[in-house]
Amino acid sequence: MIVAARTDARESKQNIGNNEGRCSAHGWQPEGRLETRIARIRDTEAAKDELEKALSGAGVVLPSLGLDAVCLASDYLPPLVELGRCNPATARKLAAVLRDRRAELLAKVDEANRQSAVNRAG
Repeated sequence: MIVAARTDARESKQNIGNNEGRCSAHGWQPEGRLETRIARIRDTEAAKDELEKALSGAGVVLPSLGLDAVCLASDYLPPLVELGRCNPATARKLAAVLRDRRAELLAKVDEANRQSAVNRAG
């Protein structure tokens, strides 16, 4: 049994050295997959910045706004924006902004959902 384990370890080292058989469980990812993951994280960060700027323009600050750490650490979950927590006054201000622009926001959300469905299908 020990001999088999040594053989497996030796084969594993050769594969890693040749960039073959990379294992995401150990931080290794196939060529191209890591770059795709980084691009998705950057896109999520840009979306977070866009939301932060829009909220700030409406006088709303979400102090815990950021990227979801669990998703960033996962090889399987898509990166997500973490909206975080806020005090009751901020929640009410955000609710008021959303109520005031409800129709416009719903149209934009519908369009974003349609675009997301197209991107997933393509």
